[in-house]
Amino acid sequence: MPLIRLTVSLPADTDEDLAGALAALLMARGLPGFEIRQDLALSLITWIDPAVQPEADLRFALDALGLEATWRLEDEGDGWRDQLIEDHPPLTVGPLTIRALSSGEARCPPRDLEGRLQIALAPGMAFGAGRHPTTALTLAALVERCADAPPARVVDVGCGAGILALAALRLGAEAAWGIDIEPGALRASAEHAAVNGLADQLTVAASLPSGAQGDLVLANITPPVLRDLAPLIVDACAPGGQIMLCGLRAHHVEAISAHYLDLGIHRGPARADDQGWRLLTFHKAA
Repeated sequence: MPLIRLTVSLPADTDEDLAGALAALLMARGLPGFEIRQDLALSLITWIDPAVQPEADLRFALDALGLEATWRLEDEGDGWRDQLIEDHPPLTVGPLTIRALSSGEARCPPRDLEGRLQIALAPGMAFGAGRHPTTALTLAALVERCADAPPARVVDVGCGAGILALAALRLGAEAAWGIDIEPGALRASAEHAAVNGLADQLTVAASLPSGAQGDLVLANITPPVLRDLAPLIVDACAPGGQIMLCGLRAHHVEAISAHYLDLGIHRGPARADDQGWRLLTFHKAA
């Protein structure tokens, strides 16, 4: 089925947390996940079925958040898949490559022709999420964490397209949970797990089963949500386990750290990228 590109353009000075909230609200109303790009303007980009009429959902979400934006639909004709893949070249982090599923490709093998680990994402299903700098930052920390002894069980809170959970599995984890309150995110994660042959190892749900815990808990979400979900995230971490939080700027670090330290866990090393994003780590006593 051909797809068309939807681009929502926000003023360049729009807070990126608000842009993320807009993307989440649109996804909750049934649109696929958006990639957020910062160029001359702040843009949200996704690919949708030509039969979808997004105008009412866009107006509702923009009004709800008090935002102004313009949007456009672009039909690339028969070249839509090639354009989508051109828009999103493969992302390589350490030994792992994340790429688009090629035309006619029903299943992504664990390794590419050069022997590198890989994950493929289905076009139009939360595609592009892997290119956000916070995802790349979290993937880099995950690759390092899995290098010697991968965690047996991983929990991805706010899993979106499932990229982090699937990456953990590809890097050696035995099982993972992808947790998200958005039905569209759960569908995308489940379908990406199937495409990558990992459906038996990834469980997707709106909440973590009672008593379930991970040796590693990942949460790449906005600071307000990281704060609100702190008790859930800490409870999801097994004794002796590790927590990684991303989606933070420097000015968020002190308040978020204090919030988590108050819950009885211990601060670990932090990471930063060259765009000002921060990743915090914590560990829970055994």
